[in-house]
Amino acid sequence: MFALPHPALNVAPRRLRAAWRARRELSVFTAFSLALSALPVLLQRFTLADAVGLVVPWALLLIPRNPWTATIILAAGTAHGLVDARGPGLLMAGCFATYALFRRGGYLQAVVMVVAMMAGNLLAWHAGTKMDDLFISQALWIVICIGIAAPLRLADANVSRAQAAHAQALRDQRALIARELHDTLARANTQIVLRAQQAQTHLHTPNHANQINTALDDIITTGHQSVLDLRTMLRLLRQDTNTPLDPAPPTPDLATTLAQARHNLQSAGLRATVTHQGDPTRLTPTLTTTLTRILDECVANMIKYAAPDAQCTIQLDITDTTAELHAINPLSDTRHTTPATSSKLGILGIQERTHALGGTTTTKHTNHQWILHTTLPLTPNNEDEPRHHTSDAHRNMDRWGRTRNWSRTHWRLWLLTALSLAVSALPVLLQRFTLADAVGLVVPWALLLIPRNPWTATIILALSAVHVTASNQFTGTVIATTAAICVFIRRGGYLQAVVMVVAMVAGNLLAWHAGHDMHYSLPTQLLWLVLCLGIASALRLADANVSRAQAAHAQALRDQRALIARELHDTLARANTQIVLRAQQAQTHLHTPNHANQINTALDDIITTGHQSVLDLRTMLRLLRQDTNTPLDPAPPHPT
Repeated sequence: MFALPHPALNVAPRRLRAAWRARRELSVFTAFSLALSALPVLLQRFTLADAVGLVVPWALLLIPRNPWTATIILAAGTAHGLVDARGPGLLMAGCFATYALFRRGGYLQAVVMVVAMMAGNLLAWHAGTKMDDLFISQALWIVICIGIAAPLRLADANVSRAQAAHAQALRDQRALIARELHDTLARANTQIVLRAQQAQTHLHTPNHANQINTALDDIITTGHQSVLDLRTMLRLLRQDTNTPLDPAPPTPDLATTLAQARHNLQSAGLRATVTHQGDPTRLTPTLTTTLTRILDECVANMIKYAAPDAQCTIQLDITDTTAELHAINPLSDTRHTTPATSSKLGILGIQERTHALGGTTTTKHTNHQWILHTTLPLTPNNEDEPRHHTSDAHRNMDRWGRTRNWSRTHWRLWLLTALSLAVSALPVLLQRFTLADAVGLVVPWALLLIPRNPWTATIILALSAVHVTASNQFTGTVIATTAAICVFIRRGGYLQAVVMVVAMVAGNLLAWHAGHDMHYSLPTQLLWLVLCLGIASALRLADANVSRAQAAHAQALRDQRALIARELHDTLARANTQIVLRAQQAQTHLHTPNHANQINTALDDIITTGHQSVLDLRTMLRLLRQDTNTPLDPAPPHPT
């Protein structure tokens, strides 16, 4: 006997549950349509239309994968049920299919469904079927289904936008962290390696103890600063905020940075021409920080790639409108690049920084020169300027600006108010203007009070609803009241919504007690109320989905920052600390005779550890700049 393997048996329930969750809504619609189609069986009035009604609703489950197949089956079945004037399950299946197709963006299929229903109604009317009640019920269901599907589709679009923003925020955060890591740690670690190599070349040269000591001092100072920057960045990463990372202490002025650049180039055995024109104090802190980072990157590239005793040039020009940085690096013909010292991530970071400030960065690379040119537009720094009293015109402009912002934020309330006023103004055109119509031209404005004065709006709308419904009229006041119920339910103001529903019920009871004919007004009110309740429930569910997506977004950002902080600590903090300790040990042996081997061993360890640290950092930077959120594991497997 054939038997399924145990893994298939274990996976099947999970797949069924996943399929149920994915098509839960369509499954409920199918079950409801089948239940209506099965009712005639209990009443012993089973016909061919009822048999069709037990088969056609299953096509609802085909909509996700075969929308046109489902549309053709459901359109034909619905038209058949309408022509036969029986089969409520077929009619409900057609309405549900219109809702599902419209929500999924299948507008053409939804139009086919509506046309099929219209054709069925025309054929039934031509056959002599009385269509009053049937047509009204169909119109009610179609309006309700489309009215609920439209806001749900809008809500689905909001969720999609939130998810896209979530993914983009993750990518932006990873790029930001990668840029800050490169500018603060990669350059420092590369300088440590280069300074250790320079010290090693002087190790066996007489009377070069001062150069070796200076190199070791630079290694220790740079290592300490690198560890301090790393620790600060780790604390910033573990904070529960997404502020820009700037682990370095307050940026020094550009004159100090330029002087330090000249010192670093001369210590590396290069000839440096570093000049600047203009007043650096005119720059904003953001521009100063950007130019400092670009200068540091240029100096690091010159130390790595310049020819021995080459003439390196750095020129900074600050005018009234721009700040321009020009760097020329004479390249060595016998340079060697390694993954630890070459990644091109520094140039990418420079370009990202300048583009974010509206500037440009161009690089020109030939066999003998590497030239970088950066232009940044100056923005006026008005932070310290005294604030003058604003004129009445400025205050009016601010007031109008706030009004426009409020209108853009609450455009839905303006739309509902305009719709209610339009309905209230119709009797004026028909010359049948009454007191209830006059009330309808005033009351809808209370919708605009809902955000700030919900109870005031509730009382005004409730009293007006009682007055209008008691006179058995359907005016803009009824539309405004049902719209307010929708708004309150979406905002969670259930008590205010209940008060207005009770007011409408009380008004209808008074109208019925007064002997008014309720056949027209009561179904119309119920239609609007059901439509508003459905839309409000759908929008509230959509708001909950957006809130969950935003919460997941924030949690993903926190988790990503914590992961990066953990990986940084495990790969870089230990290595940088070891570099500082080994440099201090080498410095203790500097003036001791016959200890050149110990110093050489210490420098070898510094170079090896520095190379591995920079290599790990470069690998992590590449992983961070990938368009995936895979776990970061830059280090190679350690041997056992």
